[in-house]
Amino acid sequence: MADEYMDVCYKLWESTWADDSVVWDTERKTAFDPEKVKKLEHKGKYFKMNGRFQTHPSPQRTPVLFQAGTSKSGRAFASKHAEAIYIGGLYPAQSADSVRDIRAEAAARGRDPKSLKFFVGISPILGNTLEEAQAKYERAKEHADVIGGLAVFAGYTGIDLSTYPLDDLLELKGQPGEDAVHSFLKSFNHTTGIDKPWTPRRLGETMALGGFHPAPVGTPAMVADVFEEWIDEADVDGFNISYLTTPGGFEDIVDLLRPELVKRGLMWEDYDVPGGTLRENLNGNVGRSRVPADHYAEQFKWGQPVPGEPVQEMTNGHAKK
Repeated sequence: MADEYMDVCYKLWESTWADDSVVWDTERKTAFDPEKVKKLEHKGKYFKMNGRFQTHPSPQRTPVLFQAGTSKSGRAFASKHAEAIYIGGLYPAQSADSVRDIRAEAAARGRDPKSLKFFVGISPILGNTLEEAQAKYERAKEHADVIGGLAVFAGYTGIDLSTYPLDDLLELKGQPGEDAVHSFLKSFNHTTGIDKPWTPRRLGETMALGGFHPAPVGTPAMVADVFEEWIDEADVDGFNISYLTTPGGFEDIVDLLRPELVKRGLMWEDYDVPGGTLRENLNGNVGRSRVPADHYAEQFKWGQPVPGEPVQEMTNGHAKK
């Protein structure tokens, strides 16, 4: 269903308006040439569409496509459509296989595997000193919503821990899905380097303070080391940075972390194409705002017949075959 939905989107974004269809003529009160706007009909298994894209095409036509999900079907969808992919994982080795597999599947489809950009979620807690960062963490922990954290955990795993006393040892009783809980707890231990018994309270705090994303606590150099480890070991291209406090979390990223990343060559001083499109700056390709030639959407460009689809043209507001 998602694949067919994307076909509909590509038809609207890429093939309904010609590149020279936009005409700004105030005297004729015209914003486009109606001879160069197609009406498309889609009759698929899941969707039916009869119409045109309703606004002028953007410089990118198809917007940059972000996707999340690394299941078998998620990887297949990403390798076909995605340009940027959100991935999870608490430490690099946990995510490296997903990155490698999706790049390989994209290459098998004829795409440049490096054209797919991977972003991992991360929730850094920064201070000028380790003591300052640790104090921020402890303060955040005091205000963490433990019950809210457990609710998030239940949403991910399907395991309701509300019947477990918060400060008792977490002894799972063989309910369906509890293997996943053991896997998460093992990953948390691996990330922190602390292997001690879990309580629902500790789990709720962990989920409230980063959850299934790494949450490094330390100086800019210490946190940058974590970023660099992800780049080197998991082959990620960027980070989806979340925060615990606002605006303090954002200010620490800008004032403390960014200078360290720039110094290491891991972040830029300016965009490759100042004022350019997101796609140009994401890929560093000056002048290439449209999808790459090896992307699936390329086959839907204006002037190329879409197999199996009747096409109508709009002339002076009236459709004709």
